[in-house]
Amino acid sequence: MSKLPPGTPFSAIVDARFARRDFLKGGLAAALAAALPAGGCATPPTAEPVAIGFTAIPPSSDDALKIAPEYEATVFFRWGDPVGLPGKMPAFRMDASNSAADQEAQAGMHHDGMWFFPLPYGSESSAHGLLAMNHEYLDDGLLHPDGRKTWSAEKVRKAQAAVGV
Repeated sequence: MSKLPPGTPFSAIVDARFARRDFLKGGLAAALAAALPAGGCATPPTAEPVAIGFTAIPPSSDDALKIAPEYEATVFFRWGDPVGLPGKMPAFRMDASNSAADQEAQAGMHHDGMWFFPLPYGSESSAHGLLAMNHEYLDDGLLHPDGRKTWSAEKVRKAQAAVGV
């Protein structure tokens, strides 16, 4: 995007960005359409469904981990597990009574991503590295004994400690 003069309204920036994005998307769609054969797909779809390789599990509202019988699951790192700080290994309490200081030394909530960084940096090592996990969001009803009924600086500190990398 070209440089806009100071004081340009935000709406003009958004309009310019989306106009450019729409142009790029349209150009990409035209290029793809030109590359495809005239009949559409290069191979006709199969009439038979393809097996996906595991036994289906019926939908459930149970608060439990359910996996296909051909597989197994192992808990790797749970919310509240100590992160390994020497001298600071608080036990997780199911009643949410852990303090903010406890949570700062424990795994966060709602893990949704993980990445392994080989060490030393730039190496291809799979035996030595840093495993980073993202804890995406929190649930105040689980994190605090009274949920959101009251609020304090301590609750904010505990919430901050329960999310992030």
